Amino acid sequence: KEVWNGVDFYAAIGEGHHRRWEDCRRYGFVSAGQGRWYSASLHQLAPGARVFACIPKRGYVGVGTVTESAVRVRDFRVVNDGAEIPILDVEDLEAPAMDENADDPELSEYLVRVEWLKTLSAQEAIWEKGMYANQNSATKLRNKFTLDRLAEHFGLSD
Repeated sequence: KEVWNGVDFYAAIGEGHHRRWEDCRRYGFVSAGQGRWYSASLHQLAPGARVFACIPKRGYVGVGTVTESAVRVRDFRVVNDGAEIPILDVEDLEAPAMDENADDPELSEYLVRVEWLKTLSAQEAIWEKGMYANQNSATKLRNKFTLDRLAEHFGLSD
């Protein structure tokens, strides 16, 4: 097992009815939910952590800095048309069922606020054989090959 640098995390953006990468990209977050198994690992993402977003079976699509810890979807606010509103009040979300189970702490979608440093569309996702992927929603990213390749692709200096 490679040594973890204490900063970098992998976040899986499993696209579907409850979350879509374009919403994450536009409104600054990563998310998981619809069961405690999926959302629990998001609580590792503390402010200051660097997160690399990956769409399973597509590739890496973003890198950013966590600015706020995980909260239930009903408590997450975004700026839309110059006003701060609950994300569930945004009319043009691509995820049609982000609000499903919003009142159930076990099943709710949980969101972690991220200030994106660089993002790509799903069609531009970065993937090379040997890159790290995991079924958990968030994990410590310690794979040197992946970190080196992503630093190059995203133009990161560290």
